[in-house]
Amino acid sequence: MVAGWYRLTLSATPGGGRIAGITLTEAYETGSRDLVERAQQRATA
Repeated sequence: MVAGWYRLTLSATPGGGRIAGITLTEAYETGSRDLVERAQQRATA
């Protein structure tokens, strides 16, 4: 799990607004970082 907050960059458009960018600022994480790699190895086996 990754916990944190998002910062959205908005741009004005004639119809209102549009999301131009999203940035995640990580506060902390828990769990195994090698989980994705292990899943990829199992999928290709």
